Amino acid sequence: MPLRQDDPTISDDTALWRAIPNSQVCREDDGTERPESWALQSDDNEVSAWIATETDLEQLKARFPHFRISEFTAGQVRECRNIVARDPTEGDASHVVVCPLTGKTKAQIRKDARRLAAKVRILLE
Repeated sequence: MPLRQDDPTISDDTALWRAIPNSQVCREDDGTERPESWALQSDDNEVSAWIATETDLEQLKARFPHFRISEFTAGQVRECRNIVARDPTEGDASHVVVCPLTGKTKAQIRKDARRLAAKVRILLE
């Protein structure tokens, strides 16, 4: 895995979308939905997302038909001690990865994923 650097051209108010499996969405007592924290973690410490203004929501939904689309900002990612790095994939320049800051322990990564999950908004279907 290459060492990722935070991309300063992605402003804090940039909306990011992430596809989350229905099984990783929980409902709070007040009826609001949010992702489970493990929906924002991965074994390789890189979580895929897309810059909302650079992609199409309907295409993303079609690409992930049994998933929910969540939204958060690059600033929220950074508040939780993570970075946002561009990671263009074939035919998709809007793809980014969210990664923990270098040196974080697994416990810190889990804690910060819980903090970010509390900030994430699940988009209506």
